[in-house]
Formats: sequence, structure tokens, C-alpha cells
Amino acid sequence: MKILVVEDNESMLDLIEMTLKQEKFVVDRAEDGEVALEKMKANKYDLVILDIVLPKKDGFIVIASLRALGKKTPILAISSNNLVDTRIKAINLGADDFLVKDFSLDELTARAKCLLRRKSGTQNNVLRCKDIAVDMTNMLVFYKQKDVHLTKKEFQILLLFLRNKNTLVTREEIQNCLWDGKNDSLVSNTITVHIRSLRKKLGDGACMIETVHGYGYIIRT
Repeated sequence: MKILVVEDNESMLDLIEMTLKQEKFVVDRAEDGEVALEKMKANKYDLVILDIVLPKKDGFIVIASLRALGKKTPILAISSNNLVDTRIKAINLGADDFLVKDFSLDELTARAKCLLRRKSGTQNNVLRCKDIAVDMTNMLVFYKQKDVHLTKKEFQILLLFLRNKNTLVTREEIQNCLWDGKNDSLVSNTITVHIRSLRKKLGDGACMIETVHGYGYIIRT
């Protein structure tokens, strides 16, 4: 799962990034609202952790702009401002949760996981699609109740597909989410190899991953 963290305080940004990476999340970062919006338009994120006070465009503008674009990405707003009006405004504009600084990193992680479970419709942190079950807490995959041993990249690709069920995931989006936007023949070949291996490990469940030739892949429910 990929999280965008938007925070202009570099030390705070580094700390949040380190904490989320320890929890096995893929983390992207932005230090102002303008860059954050550009990244949100170009990439798919599972969650946005967004400071309200930002250079160029503040968090309120970012939330409103994101929702105006039809993006339903969960947003966890954070701010040192504890005023009720600030929290209400963020929620009314479309934020899903609000956390006041100085929060504990454990609470931030717990809130993030809660929003991710809510978005995916998971229960007990297990994501299901037909005969596939993914235990996101322990990074385990089951097909027809049998263990499927995946590499980290295979696991991330499968999660990307499952969290976008019935939606085309392009090869460019896979590159942006899992290979930091690198676009060259080596990365393209690597993606092909990972997906071929993923299908092989899923056995007869491989048919769930459909290839849309010239574009990307889709899992249909």
C-alpha cells in the first residue's frame, strides 16, 4: 500500500516516513500543497496524510481540490491547530479523520491502518476477493485457504490490483506506485516477470488477473 505524506517540516516528515516504512508501507512525500496535488493527479495512493498549514496551497485547498477531482482517497488531516473550527472545516471539505499535533506515532499508525481498512472494506485487516485472502497485518496471502508465498514486490502488485478491483491498473501506474516512476525497458521487463511469477503462484487463480493488452491489468469481481 502506498501513502503520500504532505508535511513542510522536514524533520517531522522524515519521522513519519520512517515510521510508516517500518510498517511495510510504500511512502511518497511532498513538502507543499502544490506538489502534493500534482502527485495525487499523477499517482494512485491508498492514503494521504496531510498537514493543514502548508506553503503555496494549504491543506484545506488540497482537500477541496482532491474531492473536486472525484478522488476518494482517504485523507488523514494533521495540524498543530486544535481549534474546533479547523477540525470541522477539514472534515466538511472531505477529510476522513483529523489528528492534532503532538500526536504519538503509534496513534498516527493506528489511525492510518483504520482508514485503510475502512477504504478496502476489510475486516480484521484481511482483504478478500473471491478465493484470495490477504492478511495485511502479517503480509500473508491465501488462495483457497492455502498459503501462497510471494516476494515483497509480488505482494505489493497483488495489493495494488485488489485495492483497485474492477478498475484498470496501467503499467505506468505500477511503475509510479512501486518503482518510483522509473520508466525504462528494465523496469518494464521486471514488472512482466513479477506478474508472470504471481500468476504461476496463484495457480488456477491466475485467471483473476486479466491482461488488457497495450494498457495494463484488471481484477474483476
